[in-house]
Amino acid sequence: MSLKKAKVRREIGKHWIVEGGRNTYGKALGIMVLDTRFDRLPGDVANASTYSYPVVFRTIKGATTQKVIKEGGAGLVPLFARAARDLEREGVKAITTSCGFLALHQKELAANVKIPLFTSSLIQIPIVHAMLGGKNKVGVLTANASSLTDKHFRAVGIRQDVPLVIGGLEKKYNLAKWLWGSRHPLDAVKVEQEVIESALEIVRRDKNVKAFVLECTNLPPFSHSIQKATRLPVFDIITLANMIYHGVSRHRFRGFL
Repeated sequence: MSLKKAKVRREIGKHWIVEGGRNTYGKALGIMVLDTRFDRLPGDVANASTYSYPVVFRTIKGATTQKVIKEGGAGLVPLFARAARDLEREGVKAITTSCGFLALHQKELAANVKIPLFTSSLIQIPIVHAMLGGKNKVGVLTANASSLTDKHFRAVGIRQDVPLVIGGLEKKYNLAKWLWGSRHPLDAVKVEQEVIESALEIVRRDKNVKAFVLECTNLPPFSHSIQKATRLPVFDIITLANMIYHGVSRHRFRGFL
């Protein structure tokens, strides 16, 4: 049996015919992580306990939050593309990133691999808007509203006629200190309060907001709290990752007729 390629070729009865080629297997999701040092709670994109399936992380050296968010990732695309190809060779079924601002490079990065690659939770916005009947608005919570531009939305296929209400967290003291500071300890209770306040500010600003999409991949630990406070659906990078996982790793249904 040839071991040159790593793939399952076909199922014969109860036996699998497998061709090898790697020394590790079973990695569902590859995650390209920014070069950061802040604490990550369960629910965060870069906390392995967030997932019910195997993940593998790859840190992109030099890809700081400053360079990705405020400088648009200038010069970093080749580094992310190389990491994506490496992860694909390792056998992951899909790839994502740890920063929604990489939406700007969705098409270019996805073109480097033959498996699904999704850069940002923002990709869900057209789906969420459609589920709201095409009339109501989508609230977007982002780490930095001043840096989130129309280019980011257009890059992931969001039309200009999709109504969005954007709320930035850059002026929230505890959250900014956590994400942008130099190894500041995380006060999760205070950060949670700031995130909830920001979500409520969006709802108060526009009563037509009927769902949230969280751009920032560090916010999913607070998704439950946002939903409890606003009583609205909340989507984030983890809801997207779970959907993609179930698409690329289908299981047989078990039940009764």
